[in-house]
Amino acid sequence: MQYYKRNIGDYAKKAGRLSILQHGAYNLLLDCCYDREQFPTKAQAIEWTWAATPEEVAAVEFVLSRFFCLQPDGRFVQQRVAEEISLYAEFCEKQSAKGKTGGRPKNPGGIVKKPVGLQVEPGGKQAESRREAGESLTTNQEPLTTNQEPQEKKKRVALDYSVWPQQPSEQVMSDWLAMRKRLKADVSQTVINAFGRELQLAVQSGFSVDDCLMECVTSNWRGFKAAWIKGRTPTARHNDFENRNYNAGVTDGTF
Repeated sequence: MQYYKRNIGDYAKKAGRLSILQHGAYNLLLDCCYDREQFPTKAQAIEWTWAATPEEVAAVEFVLSRFFCLQPDGRFVQQRVAEEISLYAEFCEKQSAKGKTGGRPKNPGGIVKKPVGLQVEPGGKQAESRREAGESLTTNQEPLTTNQEPQEKKKRVALDYSVWPQQPSEQVMSDWLAMRKRLKADVSQTVINAFGRELQLAVQSGFSVDDCLMECVTSNWRGFKAAWIKGRTPTARHNDFENRNYNAGVTDGTF
């Protein structure tokens, strides 16, 4: 036998308390019995398992006394292994008998079954092939596959940028998204939230969201930390126009 079934649960119930050395001796004995399709004497068992030290010999002897039955001829037989070998021998005999008779039986009487359905004749014409006289024509119009339903497209969830202190300009946002796509970096809500925390710190230091995203684009940054731009000079911007007094210093009402 080149292989045999091994039920892990059965083995654990019967041999779960063995030591590592005893497990090795037991498994070697099982392999040898299945491979040779015979059972050993005590001396053969020690030889088959290559037991050399007194501890190894003792492990073999313990396994023989615990899981094998001593026969009058001096051989140690394991009942489960004997049953499997017997079944395998019966299987081999049946296969051998089939081979001697020529394998599977041929079509008795040489009856040729008539084809059913639409047949293509030479010249490209379709001819209806009927069974015997009086029987109706059968056609198979059922689909070959059962997967005919269109798959629903995954709905994209709108991302929330409200956690950002400012909304970037359209051009900068477009460049940032294109850069992340090129780097194969997804833009998820988790990413947006992480950016939002760092952008808050950057804005408190005088930077704008555009400053931060432009730095990400020019430096190919997948992520962003406010500390990365610490010490740099924010881009000069004109702001607070509505609070400025443009008439200060003008006395005659002209410029």
